[in-house]
Formats: sequence, C-alpha cells, structure tokens
Amino acid sequence: MPIKYTYGKEDSQPDFLETGTYPAHVKLGNDKPSKAGNEMITLLWQCDNGFAIWDHLVDLPNCYWRLKALLDATGNSQPKVEVEYKSTDMTDWSVNLKLKLVDGVNEIEGYEPLTKEQTEKKNDDLSFQ
Repeated sequence: MPIKYTYGKEDSQPDFLETGTYPAHVKLGNDKPSKAGNEMITLLWQCDNGFAIWDHLVDLPNCYWRLKALLDATGNSQPKVEVEYKSTDMTDWSVNLKLKLVDGVNEIEGYEPLTKEQTEKKNDDLSFQ
C-alpha cells in the first residue's frame, strides 16, 4: 500500500507525547532482518490520539524482554513452549504503550494489558465493522 502525503496540509498527529501510558494497536508490521542480520519484527503502533511510533523486536537474547513483555500484555504468553511469531500474527494486537520522552523523541518503555473497560470498548467497536 503506498503512502500518500500532501505538502502544506496540517498534520493532526502530535510530534511527540509526554511520558505516560497510551492505548494503541498495531497498524502494520514487517518481517525482515536487522542491519546486523538478526531476525526482526517491525511494528507500527498507532495510539488512539493518532500518534504513531515504530517498534523493533529483534531476535537477540538481550532484546527478548521486549517480546516477553508484549506477549504478556496481549495475553499471548505460553510458558515453556517454543512459538514462532511473525508480524502478521500481531496485526490485531492492542496494548497500553508505556512511552517515555527522551530529548524530544518518544521511546517505547514497555507494554501493559488493556483494562477490562478498554477491551469491552474495542470489542464493541469491532462489532460494527
């Protein structure tokens, strides 16, 4: 799908968000190796307020905490079972993204499960699509 941009058009997406937790869903994903050649899943998260942020899940032992935290937050963790994931497995996932602001740029600090109310609202919204 091509990206369309109109020059001079007001952009309603904020440039950054204050440090905090924001409801978000995976807008799109991509599976391709990192620059170093490690397997990597790249996700584009879109927050409910329109803000979008990229997330890179790299297949390295010091990066597994990110995938584990995401699996825990989405209810997809499976203890003591080896499971393979691709970005297409994650395209309907929603979480509360924990963002921090560092030098005017947002970074993903972690993931939290949606609250019961957020899950019910999401399910209500999906029933009309």
